[in-house]
Amino acid sequence: MSRLASILRRWLEPLGPGLPAVYLVGGAVRDHLLGRESKDIDLMCADPQALAHALEAVHDAALVSFLNKPDTPCLRVVNRADTADFLDLVPVHGSGVADDLGRRDFTINAMAIAVGDGGALGELIDPLGGRRDLRDCLIRAAGPDAMTSDPLRVIRAARFSAELGFEIESATRQRMAGAADRVAAVAAERIVRELFLTLQQPDSASLVRVLDETGALPAVFPEIAPMRGCSQNEHHHLNVWDHSLEALEKLEGLLASLPNRFEPVTDRLRANLERENRLPVLKLAVLFHDAGKPESRSVASETGRVTFYGHDAAGSRIAEGIAARLKFSVRDRELFGGLIADH
Repeated sequence: MSRLASILRRWLEPLGPGLPAVYLVGGAVRDHLLGRESKDIDLMCADPQALAHALEAVHDAALVSFLNKPDTPCLRVVNRADTADFLDLVPVHGSGVADDLGRRDFTINAMAIAVGDGGALGELIDPLGGRRDLRDCLIRAAGPDAMTSDPLRVIRAARFSAELGFEIESATRQRMAGAADRVAAVAAERIVRELFLTLQQPDSASLVRVLDETGALPAVFPEIAPMRGCSQNEHHHLNVWDHSLEALEKLEGLLASLPNRFEPVTDRLRANLERENRLPVLKLAVLFHDAGKPESRSVASETGRVTFYGHDAAGSRIAEGIAARLKFSVRDRELFGGLIADH
């Protein structure tokens, strides 16, 4: 029995026969079909409140209510003895299951599996061809309005592409570009979460370029525009922004070759970078390590020599502004600004 089946059986079997229509939905279905473990198990039903109270009655469980997605109420049923053991219960939106799935972000997340008595997994419901896109390793928008209905999905597309190693389908890239200017209006906490999840992946640099090309990254970071327009001196062959993108690629290449370069301390380095948000903050600091160059750029009248004196301090101040705007934690803010100040 799979871990997923075991979890569903443990939670649902005590309810006995006659379980109302319940469906496993979203990422749990995707991960199940890929043979991956899923932390978040979403169950969709007509009355999440009733199912939550039924589960609470037969388990030593607590109920937590929160907004899982914009305007999507979610009830979390949490095992009091193990808070990492929980189910999320969400309502059916629209006229039925197929309509609900059509409102989701990507086809690979727009599938459902009927759940029977005792937590038994039944029929796959796949109206948008998500299983085919899993097979073809494609990130495809669930519908023409997927990005505009929640612009954060522009960054989520990059995150899933990095996490799964999938290509973003061409029409979906166009939809990302069409919604990119709306990303900045999304709550800062949501932006940072998706961005950090993307930067956690070993090959995030290619997806950062996608976000840059679609316009999503400049929308979130207006600091990029002056960097892109700032040429450098004879020691650099790229403008400040392209140099920063290349630096991120070089960093990821270095991280991929840690055993070859830092054999005695490889494990310690990895453990250090895996703590908290250190890896994504490091990568973000690499992207903005020269953010202070545009305002620090000077050209000597006698020689024409280009200099950037004080750009480290200016960059640290700019980093403070970014961190404040995106509501970084104090710890992440200090690391971000400190790396840039001392780069």
